[in-house]
Amino acid sequence: MIYFKDKEHEYISENNEKYTSVSSFIDNYKPKFDTEYWSTYKALEKILPNFKALKKKYSSEKVAVRSLALEMDSALLSDTINEFKTLWKNKSTSSSAKGTLYHKDREKMAYVRKVIENPFTKSPARVIKVEKLSKYDNQSLTKDLYQLEDGFYPELLLWNSKYRLAGQADKVYITTVKNIRYIDVDDYKTNNKIDLKGFKGEKMLDPLRHLENCNYINYSLKISTYAWMLEQFGFTVRHLGFHHYNTLYKVNYLKEEIESILHSLNFKNEIKNLVSS
Repeated sequence: MIYFKDKEHEYISENNEKYTSVSSFIDNYKPKFDTEYWSTYKALEKILPNFKALKKKYSSEKVAVRSLALEMDSALLSDTINEFKTLWKNKSTSSSAKGTLYHKDREKMAYVRKVIENPFTKSPARVIKVEKLSKYDNQSLTKDLYQLEDGFYPELLLWNSKYRLAGQADKVYITTVKNIRYIDVDDYKTNNKIDLKGFKGEKMLDPLRHLENCNYINYSLKISTYAWMLEQFGFTVRHLGFHHYNTLYKVNYLKEEIESILHSLNFKNEIKNLVSS
């Protein structure tokens, strides 16, 4: 069995082994946001009315930011930089809280309605109640997910023991057709917008450098990871996507990409075992 602690955002097994969250797993392949550089950039943009023209005089944007920052009043620049850092931190906290409330409201509404329409097939699905232990915020329903009955599962906890990987899919639909057990996976997203391209063409890190670093691709990878974990239990992946409020974005099953980065996670886990033994 796998358990989830919301406060620590931690997944653990019944043997008290820690599992890597799907979000953390995928985030390892995103270029890190350079807070110092971009807060300085935004500060200069705010302080200098002609910043756009000034930066063109330098060999590169980064050289311009570094050089102009050295010429600025240090106290004014520092205060303005901190303004942006605080603004981004507050925005992130607010966005996270908003997303959590939205997820909880949708989960409660599903239990009230008892039957939910599968957005991919337009067919009705019975909502399966997920009972939770008071000690934990969520838990796996069974040791073998393939034994789950057909229906709709909100906040279904998924895992893979080989890679010590775990996560919670917002919406999982299980349907059996001619002895084939299909799964459709959907997620809720509450961002301001969905980006289909990386900022200034930015790509993911190796071995995903062929993919754009944007939230559409990041969500595609996370949902594909959920699908892959379900596939390992014997299900057939059918439809994948996420809802940005009322808009459905369908995504491709990036199985090859997921399996390529799982190898690196397995290697890290092997190193941890050697160090702890």
